Amino acid sequence: MKYYMTRGEIFDADTGMATLGHEELRDLLAKLLTKVPAAVVHDAYKNCIYLMPAPERKGVFIPNRVIEGKHIIMFPHALLSWPEEEQINVVLHETAHYVLGHKSPLEDPDLDYERQEEEAWAVVNRWLKDWSEFARASVKP
Repeated sequence: MKYYMTRGEIFDADTGMATLGHEELRDLLAKLLTKVPAAVVHDAYKNCIYLMPAPERKGVFIPNRVIEGKHIIMFPHALLSWPEEEQINVVLHETAHYVLGHKSPLEDPDLDYERQEEEAWAVVNRWLKDWSEFARASVKP
């Protein structure tokens, strides 16, 4: 059986590096990433930086010593006010692109974007199905 982390475990796993100290994003990820296997959360937090520039910020400078070797996953600040189902889909979908090792159009303008999108949605659907089965099995009558 797959192991899933609790919201508190995920919140504590980000020592500020995965979200660069953005507390609202840190809390949102802690809530939403409970639906993916713990191994994915640990790997993503080790290798990705999740960004959400605040709307009042005119700009953000992130030195290369902070992001060296990291993948960047960026969300609009408006994500915080979207319906939870949409938040789940967006966060898991972008994380799935990382897990699948997808390229960015910035790297390869000729990549098969539609194929990558289909693959990412397939992973999201599998994660949500597996999590749903885990949650049902965890509920004791």
